[in-house]
Amino acid sequence: MIEHLDLDVSTGLTTITGETGAGKSIVLGALGLILGQRADLSVVRDSDSKCVVEAHFDLSSLDLKKVFEDLDLDHENHTILRRIILPSGKSRAFVNDLPVTLSVLQQLGGYLIDIHSQHDTRDLIRDSFQREVLDAHVAFETKNKKRSFLKVLSDYQRSFTEFKSLKRELKTLEEKEHNLIKENDYNIFLLGELEDSNLESIDLELLEEEQEQLGNVESIKEGLGMAFKIVNEDDHGVVEQLRSSIAAISGIKRFSSLYSEIDQRLSSTLVELEDIVETLEREFENIEADPSRLAEIDETLNTIQNLFKKHQTDSISELIVIRDELAAKVLETSS
Repeated sequence: MIEHLDLDVSTGLTTITGETGAGKSIVLGALGLILGQRADLSVVRDSDSKCVVEAHFDLSSLDLKKVFEDLDLDHENHTILRRIILPSGKSRAFVNDLPVTLSVLQQLGGYLIDIHSQHDTRDLIRDSFQREVLDAHVAFETKNKKRSFLKVLSDYQRSFTEFKSLKRELKTLEEKEHNLIKENDYNIFLLGELEDSNLESIDLELLEEEQEQLGNVESIKEGLGMAFKIVNEDDHGVVEQLRSSIAAISGIKRFSSLYSEIDQRLSSTLVELEDIVETLEREFENIEADPSRLAEIDETLNTIQNLFKKHQTDSISELIVIRDELAAKVLETSS
């Protein structure tokens, strides 16, 4: 995939990222050769040509003279590690143009590069590794930066105290976030209940009145029928009795204005009574049992009563206010 690559990395941590197949492993494999890993000719792009991997290191900030002496190498601030893979499969290694064994390359490379790929961070939990990092940090601060050990210790203690404080703060924030998520989920549930109830379309008084009527259809029909019979019975009903009264008064109304007034009042009463008779008859014919409608009303009223109890209120208008407030909370939390 890669015929030639020049990679310039700075001091400190370098992160190599990319999609699968982008070539990350090839770059790490090349660095692995510099660190003394065994060569495999199958990874070479062109098996008819030699493969050269060369790395330049600035050692001016590292105290590695003793390491170089122990490995019988010349120490130079600008040090070059080179690895050549021949078409035959053999490899050669050099440090500052001096041929070395893979063992030497491995020992020296361990001071120059740390490669962390997947699962390599397991080392971070080892006590021995953590002590090595701490010792290296203290050595660098006291030797290279010429700071006193007590100053380094004081800075560490201050940083550790701050770390613990931030850790506690993070835990508090995570718990708060968790509670907010739980609260938001509950608010969404409550909001759904209120929105599904179609509060604006509910007239509580009318529903309760309709519930009473549908729940007492037989009693209502019996009452309407009896009232109709009493008022409109053929010979002895109130209407016929009133008509007889009007006929009797009509014969004497010319004798007095009072009798004439009584006649008018009786006539008006007859008109009103006849209208009542029509209403009684119409209502008697129209009222019918409707179990499905009654069940629907019962369910709606039960839902509303449960909402009243849950939200500690007793009016539809207050439920609408609560619903709108919940909608605003959910929107704010979800933003």
